[in-house]
Parts: sequence; structure tokens; C-alpha cells
Amino acid sequence: MPASSQGYQFDTWVFYPETDELVCSETQHTQKLEPQVARLLELLITQQGTTLSQGLLNDELWPDTIVEANSLYQLLAKLRKVLKDTPRTPKYIKTIPKKGYVFIAEVRLKSVDTLSNTHNFELASFVHSDTLKRKPLYLTLFIVFFIACFSAIAFFNQTPQPLTPPEYKVEDISYELGLEFDIAAHIEQDLIAYVSKFNQLVIANKLGNHLYEHAFNTRVAHPSWHPEKDLVAFWQYLEDKCVLKIISSNGKQLHESKATSCDRIEAPIWHSDDELTLVVHHWGNSIGFLYRLSTQQFVKIPVPLNKGEKLIKALKAWENQTYFLVKQVNYHTKLITLDGNIHLSWPYPIWLAAFDVKQQTVITNDKSKYHNLIATHLNNQQYSVMRSTQGIFSTLSIDKHGDIFAAAESWQVNIKDNDDLPIFSSSSIDYLPVSNLLGETAFMSRRTGVCEVYLHANDKIRQLSFHQGHEYVGILNWSPDNSLLLSNRDNDIVLYDRNRTTKQFASNLPLTLQNAGWINNEQVWGSDGEHVYVYDLTGRIIQQIQLKNQFVGFHHQTQQWLLLKNQQLMSTNTLDNFNNLKLLTTLSKQQANHFRDVRFQNQSMYWLSQWSKQDYIWQLDMQKPSSPTLKKSGSLIWHYDIKPDGSLLIAKMESVEGDIKKFAIAEQ
Repeated sequence: MPASSQGYQFDTWVFYPETDELVCSETQHTQKLEPQVARLLELLITQQGTTLSQGLLNDELWPDTIVEANSLYQLLAKLRKVLKDTPRTPKYIKTIPKKGYVFIAEVRLKSVDTLSNTHNFELASFVHSDTLKRKPLYLTLFIVFFIACFSAIAFFNQTPQPLTPPEYKVEDISYELGLEFDIAAHIEQDLIAYVSKFNQLVIANKLGNHLYEHAFNTRVAHPSWHPEKDLVAFWQYLEDKCVLKIISSNGKQLHESKATSCDRIEAPIWHSDDELTLVVHHWGNSIGFLYRLSTQQFVKIPVPLNKGEKLIKALKAWENQTYFLVKQVNYHTKLITLDGNIHLSWPYPIWLAAFDVKQQTVITNDKSKYHNLIATHLNNQQYSVMRSTQGIFSTLSIDKHGDIFAAAESWQVNIKDNDDLPIFSSSSIDYLPVSNLLGETAFMSRRTGVCEVYLHANDKIRQLSFHQGHEYVGILNWSPDNSLLLSNRDNDIVLYDRNRTTKQFASNLPLTLQNAGWINNEQVWGSDGEHVYVYDLTGRIIQQIQLKNQFVGFHHQTQQWLLLKNQQLMSTNTLDNFNNLKLLTTLSKQQANHFRDVRFQNQSMYWLSQWSKQDYIWQLDMQKPSSPTLKKSGSLIWHYDIKPDGSLLIAKMESVEGDIKKFAIAEQ
């Protein structure tokens, strides 16, 4: 049974929307549906007996997006094929000419979600009224359950009273097309701040009426209000650094910090008029600082971390204390204070968190792939807050009334066939494509909530991995003869043929695996930035080399190693003798900053760099390596691919929407 045991049963099928899994009760065969196919099935099931128009379905499946006329038809065709349903003699989905589609099979809830602890979990009453009603049996079970709970509470008088979740009503704060995100609500005053179009800071009241907006020349991020005054702190990305700025609500700049090296940052936490807690991430290293405005001083905070743990963010919560969210080695998450005490823990990764001072809970993402919102009290009681039906929640902020302001982002990435029709849709921001000269494309996607590797060949998609953990895939390479694929899975190296995973072994590098690739069809290599190991295809280590570098790679066509160090790109036939290093070119800081995603094609070398949080794709002619050529720049270029003809395929979202939502406490 899937991790979430609540499902919808119809005929011989059970559908689990949280995991996109469809189970045949006769054969117990489980099939993972594409996200959009699963969403369509959920819409039809939850509106069983109601005719849903094509326009309504398009709006729900592709909100604020212009889609191709046959996109819905393609999804319906896929869904009917899975269900073995036909339009002429439908058992499940009936077409109503010129009106829409209706789900005609009887549907009932399979069971109630089994929770991981003994506390009562209650759903907030924002659930649509037309959701399937429980049968009388469920009412009976509920009464029995209630009596049992009451008896248990009476017997175990130390058990805390169950939390009563608030009721929320959803309001739209921003309506503009494009991306609005990084929301911050003033806890006391009628003020919010958010980022629009990457480099524009907007200050508005809590109805969404703009009071001030200013466009900066580079990207800004993570505004944060002073708890009492109308002062907002925020970050600006400048080249390879970040600058903390403070302005008043009318836009007057009051402070600017010295630039600090960064990859990304978290929202500042105000302590007083002079002190803030900052969390800065710099290429795998996350550091907490106490920052003093009066002296522009960054004082490192000694957050107690065990080996392999990583600081995620800081949070001001109970009794106005500062807490630190920490990712553990096993991908669990804990909330600690500076003394090392663990106050809360979750058995899955938490990356989104805000404190609700009214309810005295921390609101975080849950463990579902949709990252729905869940509230956790200090006594470990929990309740569901909100489920996202359009994209995911990327930032949260809560005022003293308990009203939640959230940035909800939605996007879609399509893999298309030769006729430019989508055959694989993903709402995952992690999409790592790599094509070979045969025209086949392997890629990674987290559309299921887990990093999986797929192969697109002959206009068909085949899933090559079936993983059950949170380990990340960030490397993907074809072998020289295009017979095998190599990827990482965290610090492991994984090999695939065109059907499945064939081998997985530990890299055994002293530090975190940063890059890996092929030397020839029988040997692969891996590097952690200070060491390079060479392996055979069984995982046996053949060679170990100590080599500190910003980047190392192997070009198997020329049988040369490439090394980047201090902005100098060099080549050598062997890593054993550094006297043979040949300087190819000296890169600018912009070209060398966050040097990654290196590809070789037609005697050219391509890579991605980042500058002021903008992404740049460069090309270097290996035969005339004088100076790189800029091929593409833009925001949110995560990865790219090179087609056999040498043209670029950019891994980007085809539709991007981010809006500010308000979940207001409903009046009782």
C-alpha cells in the first residue's frame, strides 16, 4: 500500500492522489500515473456525477496558461488507456457532447490516512463541500473512534487536549501575470512585502494595494519586516556576493551591509533595532550569522551540527526564541536551539517553515510530493492547514491574527515528441537532460517527489530507476559508446542500461561527490573537489589522486583531463604529473563562478555559470580555446542540453506563475 493510505475506490481500482498511484485490487498491480493524468483523474473522481466542461478542466490543469487544443484530449486518452475504458462504451468516463466529461462509476473512500503518531489530526474545514460524502459506516466508525479517544483521554489524564484547527478562507492578494514570490507579512501592521519579476520589491497593504515598488538592477530576495516598525530588510544579489539592505515602507534606504559571499540566502530574522540573524548558503556550506547594523559586523553563530548535518534556516518561534532548522544525514529534520536541544523533529525533509504566533504552531511542508501545509505544536500534535491545487507553496509568512500569506508557484516542463506534442509533463524544477548522437535523451525528474531517471527514445518514455528515498541526482552522462548511463545518487555512482538500473556503488570519496563521468566504456571516475577516484564498472577503485580543484572533467574523445583552478582552465593527459598541465584559457570571474554542468559536443566545451543570480551558458572551441562565447543567459536556467545538430535545448519552465495568497482566519 502506498505511504498515504487514503484512496478512492471505484470498480476494481483504488486511486491514491497523494502518490499518483493507481492500484488494481484484483491483481494488486500498482501503476504510477503522470502528474497531469493523476490530477485529471482526481478532478473527475471528486466531482463524480457532475459534468465538467473542457474549459473548467483546462483551467484546473493548466491555470493561467494557454495550452494546445488537444492537450486535454491527450490526457483523457492516456487515462482511458490505463483504465481500459472506451469512449463508445464507457465504464468510468463518459463524454457529454458539447458539454464536457462526467465520471459515472460509483466512488467511495477506501480508508482514512494512517498517521505516524497517536495524536489526533484534524483537517481544516477549507475542503470543498462537494468532496465525496462518507457512507454511514464511516459515521459509525467515527463515533466508535470518538468514544475510544474520550475513554483514553479520561484514563491517561496526562494526554494533551487535541488542537482545534482554524478554518481558513482563501483570498488572492496579487493578480499580475508572471512571478510574485518571497512574501513577508508584517506581524503587527497592515503591510506586506514581496518580490516580483526577480528584481522588483513591492510593498503593499494586506489587501494587495501597492504602496511602493522599486526595480533593482539585479535580483532581490527574501524581505523581512521589523516586528514593530515599518522597516523591511531584504537581500540583493551582486555578482558572486549578497548585500543586506534595509528600507522604510516608503522606499527610503536606511542601511546597506558589506557584501558577503553567497550562493543563496534565507530571510533575515529581526531581534532588535540593531541585530538580525542571517543564514547564508555558499556552495554546500551553510552558516548562521548574528549581524549588527551599527558596526556592519557578521558574527558566526556556532549552530551545533553533527557530521553530515546541514543548517536550513533560522526561525523565531516560542517565547520569542531563535530556533534552527537542521537537515539530518537520514533526510529527517529537527528544530533545535543553540544549546543543542531538539524541540521538534520530522521523519522527512522540511524546507518551508513559519511560526504562527496565534496558534503557537510551526507551519511547514508535509511529506507529500505536493508539499501541502501542516501545523505542528510544541507537544507534537499536528493538523492539516492547506493543500495546494496549483503548484507548490514556496514561502510563508504569518501575522499576529494567524492569517497566512503564501507564495504559490506553478510551472510545467514538457518533453515533446517529433511533432512537438507533449508526451511527458513535469512540475519538477529539477530536470536534467542529456542527449546522445542517436537522438535519445536521458533525463532526471522529481515529478513523483523522488529523483528518478528516464529515457526518451523512439517517442516513448521509459523509467529506468524506481527509488524509495530522498537521495538527489545531479549528474547524468552517456558512456562513449552510448550503451550505458551514469548518474550519482548523493554520494553513490549508479549505472543504467536502456531498461533498468544495472549497478550502484559507493564512491567512497572523503568528501561529497561533486562530479563524475566516463574515461572509456570500462572505467568511470568521481571527484569531490579535493580527490579524484577511478573505478571499474563493478565499483572497484583503480586509482586515487589527491587534487584540489574548482572543477575536474574528462573529455573521452581527446582522452584529456580538464582542470579549473583559480579561473585558469587547463588540460593534461594524466593527473599523475602536474608538470604537464597546459593552459587553455583564463576565465573571467563571471565565467568561472559556480562553474557546472559541463558538456562536450563537436569539439566544443559548454558549461553553466552564475553571476548576480543570473545563469549563463558558455561555449569554448577546444581547437581554438582563446575566449568563451556567451550562448544564453537568463533566470532559472537549471540545466541545458545539446542536440546532435549542436543547437541548445534549455531546461526551463514553459509556463511560470507565482501569486500571493492569503489564508484568512474565518470568523466564528
